[in-house]
Amino acid sequence: MDGFTIILSPALTQIRLLATHGADELVRACLPPRSHVQHRGALPTLLEGLALIFDARPHVVLSAGAEEARWCLGLTDWEGVPLSSLYYDVQVVAGRARRPRGRRLCGVGDFADLHRLRLVAGAGGG
Repeated sequence: MDGFTIILSPALTQIRLLATHGADELVRACLPPRSHVQHRGALPTLLEGLALIFDARPHVVLSAGAEEARWCLGLTDWEGVPLSSLYYDVQVVAGRARRPRGRRLCGVGDFADLHRLRLVAGAGGG
């Protein structure tokens, strides 16, 4: 896979993550808000993992205002300057862009077969 984009939108209640390849969605996630993320390296580690899984170097777009961008999730320095790594590059933006819609993920699939296996294996108690 050639490069893909990861868009991060931190807010008070959650951090939204959207990974796209062209107009198609690869991953959607709602992560805990910054106030609940205890380790400064958590998000950079997640981004490195996604880069390794997709075997590509993503372009990370951090949607944050000038004040929010300071020390934002380990992706910027104390002045709000993006910190890129070997695994990804970071860009801080303030606006929202409109693009043509591609394929959207509606869920993570049907796990009924795995639920049945859990019951058969006797692990249904939890």
